[in-house]
Amino acid sequence: MSSWLQNPLHAVEEFINISTSLSKESDLNRLLDMLLSAARRLTGADAGILYILDNTKRFLYVEVSHCDSAIFNCKEFPSVPLYINDQRNFSEVCAYCTFTGKTLNTENVYKYSGFNMDVYYRMDRRLRYKSKSLLTIPMRNKDNYTLGVMQLFNLIDKNTGDVAIFPQELESLVRAFASQGAMA
Repeated sequence: MSSWLQNPLHAVEEFINISTSLSKESDLNRLLDMLLSAARRLTGADAGILYILDNTKRFLYVEVSHCDSAIFNCKEFPSVPLYINDQRNFSEVCAYCTFTGKTLNTENVYKYSGFNMDVYYRMDRRLRYKSKSLLTIPMRNKDNYTLGVMQLFNLIDKNTGDVAIFPQELESLVRAFASQGAMA
């Protein structure tokens, strides 16, 4: 069970801290790092990635990444193409969320979901990691335009230590955090 479900006040405190940091922190990378850290703490996610829309608006690139059980850095993750042959790329999870504004909660990336999960399989092999549950949330601004995508990997059940699916109740909380990132 995630910490915010056990202690909703903790979630409110984290949200206030992030909101306050928006007006104080001038370093965007540091702010995004704080945002991802808070989202992971509240959800119990083992890992997380923040993708940001590039200047050409044709790719998402990794700006921040964290993981408790594997060592990697942002440069190891490939950019996500938003277009393939000048057509919107709906086969990649991050691209789909960028275009639709929808949240995707995947129970197991190794079970067929209709999306191309090859990038996760390759990264798992390379990093000796095992992605399972995946929560992908677009970072949308006040104009409802996606500026990036937050991904959280492998919710760790505190009681059993097993990887679990992210509960639906967490989606709205993480969406709120992601929207804070879009305002940065």
